Amino acid sequence: MRGERTIVIEEGIHIGGVLVHARPELIERVQEHIQALDGAEVLTATLSGKIVVTLEAESSDDLLEAVEAIGGVYGVVSAALVYEYHESSDIQLDDPPDPSQLH
Repeated sequence: MRGERTIVIEEGIHIGGVLVHARPELIERVQEHIQALDGAEVLTATLSGKIVVTLEAESSDDLLEAVEAIGGVYGVVSAALVYEYHESSDIQLDDPPDPSQLH
């Protein structure tokens, strides 16, 4: 006799807000590099070098890697993750069928 089991399949998206401070004379170049990153969107930028970016990624680790990539762009003084949201679409299967009984 089988006991009840629950399987949870984690799916979803991580959304992050990033505040970037760049050298003002390189602001356009920095914006272009950020826009080229997968899942990155520049929302606004000021002439003084502040840039607001949103990131979308599959995990928190991927989000942090993207923030580190932004921080490594020539002309970036700092990049800080100021907000993270995880929207989950977990799928839960209660007592899934026994694979041996599927034949």
